[in-house]
Amino acid sequence: MTSARVVSVFWTGAPVLFVLFWAGGYSFAKLGLPYIEPMTMLVIRYGIAVLCLLPLLAAFRPALPRDPVHWAAMAAGSLFNASILGWRIRR
Repeated sequence: MTSARVVSVFWTGAPVLFVLFWAGGYSFAKLGLPYIEPMTMLVIRYGIAVLCLLPLLAAFRPALPRDPVHWAAMAAGSLFNASILGWRIRR
């Protein structure tokens, strides 16, 4: 498989994996909330997501952004998402 084809497969599959992880949050919450604190559950959930996605990142090796602005945007988006989820759980 050529490098361009591998990258294409990665970017085709990435949204599917994202939707599966995101949609699985409700089921995970229903099962876990009676037993652990909400923030602990979020850390575990995102830790599992990272552990599942890191091997894919290593296998497909997509090009990462080189511009610091893109890295800053990704960090800001991640922090925003984490703060919104944390705020909603604490309410």
